[in-house]
Amino acid sequence: MAYPKVQAAFAAALLIAVPLAPRAADAAATITVVNLDGALEGFNDPSAPDPASTAGGNAGATLGAQRLIAFQRAADIWERFVDSSVPIRV
Repeated sequence: MAYPKVQAAFAAALLIAVPLAPRAADAAATITVVNLDGALEGFNDPSAPDPASTAGGNAGATLGAQRLIAFQRAADIWERFVDSSVPIRV
């Protein structure tokens, strides 16, 4: 079962917290977003996105695609700050 509000809050927290964290000079990690949502929920939600949600550059064609793009963007940012040789799956 997906928790869209929790997912959105997590992504927002990542996007806010990461730029504030000190950056390690040699930090590097591989973070993979794993989609375990069922059909028609979470990252797989086929609903049309709110037109205002594309204003920030999120070009996802569905609400689920926009969620996945936001999560992947947060993971991409975190990769620059986390130093780990172990692949991280979220």
